[in-house]
Amino acid sequence: MHRVANFGSLFQAMSLARLIGEIRPEARVEFIDYRPGAIVGGEPKHGSPKWRHIGELARDPVDYFRYLSHKALFSRRYHSLLRLPAKANHQTSVDLQIIGSDEVFNCLQDNVRVGYSRDLFGFDSRARRLATYAASFGNTTLRRLRDAGIAGQVGDDLREIEYLSVRDANSAEIVEELIGYRPLIHVDPVLAYGISGYEREIAALESPRSPYLLIYGYPHRLSAAEILEIRDYAAKRKLRVLSIGGVQVDQDRYIDASPFEALALIRNAAAVVTDTFHGTIFAALQHQRVAVIARGSEGGAYGNAEKLGYLMEMLGLGHSMAIPSITGQLESQTMDYAAMDRKLEVARAESRDYLTRILA
Repeated sequence: MHRVANFGSLFQAMSLARLIGEIRPEARVEFIDYRPGAIVGGEPKHGSPKWRHIGELARDPVDYFRYLSHKALFSRRYHSLLRLPAKANHQTSVDLQIIGSDEVFNCLQDNVRVGYSRDLFGFDSRARRLATYAASFGNTTLRRLRDAGIAGQVGDDLREIEYLSVRDANSAEIVEELIGYRPLIHVDPVLAYGISGYEREIAALESPRSPYLLIYGYPHRLSAAEILEIRDYAAKRKLRVLSIGGVQVDQDRYIDASPFEALALIRNAAAVVTDTFHGTIFAALQHQRVAVIARGSEGGAYGNAEKLGYLMEMLGLGHSMAIPSITGQLESQTMDYAAMDRKLEVARAESRDYLTRILA
């Protein structure tokens, strides 16, 4: 998922590459691209309706053009951090192919840029050895795999992978049911690598001087009620409402941030609201006051409750997300970051041990 134009996809890829580089400095690390597959179990989804874009342009043309520019130029501006070639690399004749992290196993999504790609399960790879690291099925479930008629084929592909590592309980349960043993669970590469390795890049950046609340989410996904609650919280504390990642309704400003600027903006905010997996990670690693919104998959919506719920429980922060309101989460500040840091020390050691073993 390294060519996806968002901060989480970029940092999970960069963090895993840096971890590998620290463990095996002599190794040459490169990224292999997958070939999108057919849509299975749903209708193809090509993007947002045109009327929605027109509505955003009419409401705030400056911010929306900033957002469109950010998406259009993301590859040209930031994929150089991964040293990606301009053309896709499908060459799997390598010593070790590691599949993951991110939602590489989420094979039932209706995104035509992904679909059911068997490349992401190592099918027909020419690598000497195959492994995964913190791979996720996202909101794909075992029942949906069976309903789509591909559970057996996915199981066959998984059996050919020498080392299996996933990042959440849903993914572990699917693998165990399909191939008969439970894989290891490891934290996302951003959690495994941490923020300290990016301190030099973050420290050189400045954030807005006036106090602000930062929204990090995909465009259009926050509801009118959620935006109203955020505006009310911000108004009472004299905070501007800024956003990164996507344009939001009734924001004060959308910022076309670089990846490292995004981390700095999260760090320096008075509060953060996010409904994304990596937005939660970026905020938690920097001990930020944050409200986390988990979304279900009901009614055809693209939910993230499976992975966000597991992430928060794993970090020991699940009690915070159990608070129903955004304001309640921000005001209560129930995040026990000292305990989280202790858990992460153990998780990072487990990740490094696993990577050391598969890189031997």
